Amino acid sequence: MIKSSEIDIDKLLLKAQADGLKLAIDISIRTGTPLIVERNGKIMEIMPKYKYVRVPIKPRRKK
Repeated sequence: MIKSSEIDIDKLLLKAQADGLKLAIDISIRTGTPLIVERNGKIMEIMPKYKYVRVPIKPRRKK
């Protein structure tokens, strides 16, 4: 069992924030909607510089 003094809450919070950002960007790319962010006190819409392409999976050959 991990004691509370051994857990670094700052590292957990930064990892969760990074994971949330990656997920938000991924969803934005798939749906084609811009991200709404605040920069320097102004609200902006940002489109990620990626595109989502569906690629068909080739069927496997039976042995």
